[in-house]
Amino acid sequence: EHLERLVEAGLALPELISRADSDRLGDRKLGWARPWAATPEVREELCGLGARWEETPRALFSKAGHQEFLREVLVSTEHDLLAPVSVCGRPVGSMAEVPEMLAQGGAGAVVKAAFSTAGRDRILLAPGEGLTKAQQEWIEGHLRQGRDLVIEPWLDAVLDFSVQYEHRAGRLVRRGFVVMENSASGRFQSARVTSKVINELAPADRRKVFSGTWRERGFLGWLQDVFEPALLRLLEAAAHCGPVGVDMMFYRDRDGALRLKPVVEINPRFTMGRVAVELDRQCGGRGGTTLRILKAGDEGPAGAIALTPVDEGSRLVAWMESG
Repeated sequence: EHLERLVEAGLALPELISRADSDRLGDRKLGWARPWAATPEVREELCGLGARWEETPRALFSKAGHQEFLREVLVSTEHDLLAPVSVCGRPVGSMAEVPEMLAQGGAGAVVKAAFSTAGRDRILLAPGEGLTKAQQEWIEGHLRQGRDLVIEPWLDAVLDFSVQYEHRAGRLVRRGFVVMENSASGRFQSARVTSKVINELAPADRRKVFSGTWRERGFLGWLQDVFEPALLRLLEAAAHCGPVGVDMMFYRDRDGALRLKPVVEINPRFTMGRVAVELDRQCGGRGGTTLRILKAGDEGPAGAIALTPVDEGSRLVAWMESG
């Protein structure tokens, strides 16, 4: 019944093949392995079915590496709307470095494990306050275990969004823009596809984007001429092929001016934003499609379709709202 409702909604269902009855994937027309992320954990299982495999290097998942790339982008580009280099995160080498970052003021800081996802494995540090015992133990525990940490300033977000790409055979294709809604701690809540991300800003902020050094090329021109060639070089150097989502942020600096942080994180995998983009394509590609994750007991949005079946064992439910 659940699958029938999805078909009635106009969604194309994947072919489901049981492990016992499946042909070897390598002999099929569509024989590439396309997992959520091409990591070593799933290599053996998929390759055992004969699937062709392209593994993503572990370093490309590192948030420390993402901040290094951000620094390169900011240093190589002069623009009055781009964030200063001081927003770049840096590796945490010792406990003594954390109070130094907090002393810089602002809205506080966030400490992240270099390899973490969806707002997990991170702590928020308030400005002007010392570390709590629990926070200090969290940081010391990670450092003691040899787990890389990154600390960066917590910014006053105006708009969280992502740009979804596909990299294949030396070509970087932009698949779409997605406005992200996250919890206060950074956990994913929803992704809404938009065709014009700048229109999500208030009128005064939109005028700021199209003034100054972006007057002629605009945001899209900067993406195409500056950012995307740099991202393509990064992906080719890492030998990564497949989906890539780049989280970005418009925020206000201490003086209240609008700024763009063009790299919050790089996700060399499928993301909820990418899923939203592909759902939107199935709905006609007009934009406005929203993918939302709610607890199973919460009522879904009016007119939304439950993408995942709801039963007694359900903990979370994915909902799709068409624009």
